[in-house]
Amino acid sequence: MEGREAPHPAIDLSARLRRIARECDSHAKAAAEGLPAGFGQVDDVIVLLQPLRSGAPKDDQELLESTLRQLAEKNFLTGTQAVEDNGVWAALLRGCAARGFGFHAELSENEGARAEEALLGERGARALVSARPKAHLPLANFVERSGRFTAEAIGRVTARDIRVRWMGETVLEAESLDLETE
Repeated sequence: MEGREAPHPAIDLSARLRRIARECDSHAKAAAEGLPAGFGQVDDVIVLLQPLRSGAPKDDQELLESTLRQLAEKNFLTGTQAVEDNGVWAALLRGCAARGFGFHAELSENEGARAEEALLGERGARALVSARPKAHLPLANFVERSGRFTAEAIGRVTARDIRVRWMGETVLEAESLDLETE
């Protein structure tokens, strides 16, 4: 491609995230049957649960659902969101969209070696949960004591705006979930 500069990877990712947001349905999906779908309220902490080691997909999913039910019994959760197609990015969108919330998310190499992998990677037995600010540390301690999952706070529910960062670099900022007009 002589005379043309390759697009910057962050610009490509931002455009891809915006496209997925436009195409993504806004229906929250609980991470396990019988649990609340979507995120509870503004200022809740968003926590990513993912397996320490990947086992059989069915076994990992069953263990995740069992862990989520235990968290609900202990009143740690204000909401849950399944992580499925288009990874954590779509789960964040769906978890907030039902109530018109936004979010701030800070991802790291714990979620993926590259920003695209961290946001869009599709690996099994992962879920996002929301918890009140003072409950997210006890939630994480409870989850990690089992030795099966990590529980990392990756963000907060906001009243409207969106900010996504990976390894300290801003990947996307918007005033609302309506990313078409941004």
